[in-house]
Amino acid sequence: MDRQVELSPTGLAVRWMTPTPVVGMLSVSSGGATTRESAPCQAHALAVHGLEPGVDVECRVRSPDGATLDSWRERLPTVQQTVADFVELLGRATDPAFFDEIRNEHAASRGGQGSSGQTLERHRALYLQRMGQLPRAAAAYGQVKDRMADTPEIDARLRSQLLKRLWDALDLEEFFRSQLKVEPVHSVASVLGPGTAAEATVPGGLEKLWSLRFDDGGRSAGRPVLPDGPGTTVVAGPAHFRERLIGFLDRTTGAPTRTSYHHPGPLAPPGGLRRACIGFRIAGGDPLERLVLRVGPPGKRGKLLACFRKSGTPALGEGSFRVDERLLSDRSLGLNVELVTSSPTRVGQGIVLDHLTLYGERILAGR
Repeated sequence: MDRQVELSPTGLAVRWMTPTPVVGMLSVSSGGATTRESAPCQAHALAVHGLEPGVDVECRVRSPDGATLDSWRERLPTVQQTVADFVELLGRATDPAFFDEIRNEHAASRGGQGSSGQTLERHRALYLQRMGQLPRAAAAYGQVKDRMADTPEIDARLRSQLLKRLWDALDLEEFFRSQLKVEPVHSVASVLGPGTAAEATVPGGLEKLWSLRFDDGGRSAGRPVLPDGPGTTVVAGPAHFRERLIGFLDRTTGAPTRTSYHHPGPLAPPGGLRRACIGFRIAGGDPLERLVLRVGPPGKRGKLLACFRKSGTPALGEGSFRVDERLLSDRSLGLNVELVTSSPTRVGQGIVLDHLTLYGERILAGR
């Protein structure tokens, strides 16, 4: 029997033909799942969902009398494999050289150096073509995204790559939406979840380990201030992060700004953490600006830990970001905070960072 099988992390779909109309049945060994068609047909299509990623399953196609027409074995994609495939496709869709070419052409056209409407139309078409490859991989990733925060099989490097690729895609999406008036075929925001996007509250079961309060913590703007206490560090100097204006006065407010900040380690307590998240509060911001948190030495970018912005997606000014606790384990590394913009044509209003707080669940000795 000729068959076509499409695998996903949590299920599979099978298509086959029969010479005469019959009611088809599909069963898999994992969990004893069985599904059947509601009416006889010759072109059959059945699917089984709700399986565990990475499991081996024995599949059987049966006739109405229970006879086995075909049987075979499949292995569903693992979470690691699914994420790696999605990261690779995102990397191709958001190739930095492609993005830089488009941004530079757009900057030239705004500067009167004459990028033609035909060139910009070609860029729109290329963007839509590239992002049109995402839906299938995004659907597979969507089945495992809620496991991302607590799946040990996802190595820290891959998780950091995923975060970078997702936010590169969001930057590209926001650039095309705001600058070239193009809506994406498939918004990457639809697959954000734990560990890749900000959430409104801090997860339960975590204790406060340390806090950074920048400048007055928002007091001058009428926002509640993070209280002083053990583990709270007041960061002197500006809380206003703005690109390319370090050491200069903000042209709008007359207030000093910074582009980055480094907080020395260690970031995690001895013994390490089982879970961790970063609480934050920010104000202001442009849809094309974001604050990026990395773990690394001073002067070097390090591994990506978290990203957030006030405008755009996610539209949160205060919340928490589930982070990979393994990135915090090297006690020689610190936290690098940097403002990043995806527009070459303007300097945005910048982002004011009131505070950052690390929450975690300690790994206790003997457990």
